Amino acid sequence: MESGNMRILLQFPEGLKRYALDYAAKLEADGNEVFISASPCYGACDLCLDEARHIRADKIIHYGHYPFIKKVLDIEVEYVPFYIDISPAVIEKLLSFVKDKGFRSISLNATVQHMHQFKDIVKRLEELQVKVVYKEGHLAAEPGHLLGCEDGSHFQEGVDAIITIADGLFHATAISKVPSVPVYVFNPYDGKATLINDIIKKRLRKRRAALAAAIEAETIAILVSTKPGQFSLSFALNTKKKLASFGKKTVLLVANELSPESVGNFQGIDVFINTACPRLADDHDRFGKPVLGMDLVGELFEQLSAMAPK
Repeated sequence: MESGNMRILLQFPEGLKRYALDYAAKLEADGNEVFISASPCYGACDLCLDEARHIRADKIIHYGHYPFIKKVLDIEVEYVPFYIDISPAVIEKLLSFVKDKGFRSISLNATVQHMHQFKDIVKRLEELQVKVVYKEGHLAAEPGHLLGCEDGSHFQEGVDAIITIADGLFHATAISKVPSVPVYVFNPYDGKATLINDIIKKRLRKRRAALAAAIEAETIAILVSTKPGQFSLSFALNTKKKLASFGKKTVLLVANELSPESVGNFQGIDVFINTACPRLADDHDRFGKPVLGMDLVGELFEQLSAMAPK
């Protein structure tokens, strides 16, 4: 972090906002003018650019994530990961779990908070003669790092199990195919492992139901987020054009933050197509209507084409 005579906007995800005042005080002691974003922050894709422009910030310091947005921005952004140690006792629980299950090969991944210990954990597992596969996702910063918006299906190839080190089930349930191996979430605080295959299957059934609803829908609303890492305008416009060719009525709904509250008062909509954060589709029940993800739009077009009069 730089010091002296800068106007800096700090941004923290919800779980780290408790530390915001301490970080601000350190930067102010170095002679900087510091603002803290009070807006919700859901990930590295969700930079507070509008606030930074309004206050004419020299830079944004975004805590808790690795760099995500690849395009050049008009404001400097510094990403500062936030690491939390896994205790030696909990690491031993992980090693014992893998050994007791008899896994000879696993796919291992972790959230950003624990990546600083990731290679050491891999080494410990390999000392037990366990083959450890840790691939790099399409959006991840390094091999083994798992994002909540990342489809983890490619992690399950040629292994006995998938293990995600994470506090909570959110990251590991992003798999878009029915798992062919057991999928576990290993809690880095209490050392408990949770099998989540049934949760993943339930999520995938909802996604297939949304596809079926979109095929039958008369009016479809396409959701567009202005968050810098979620903005997919071209995809949304192309989707609208293609749907029109199949006789579907469509409307484009745009907002920075898309939620059941922001779109719930619009009438006459049968289905939402989401072009923002892919995990928005998991809030199917809260939206009160089916939410179809971008990854199934191609299949939607294929099925509509097959049904169209020849």
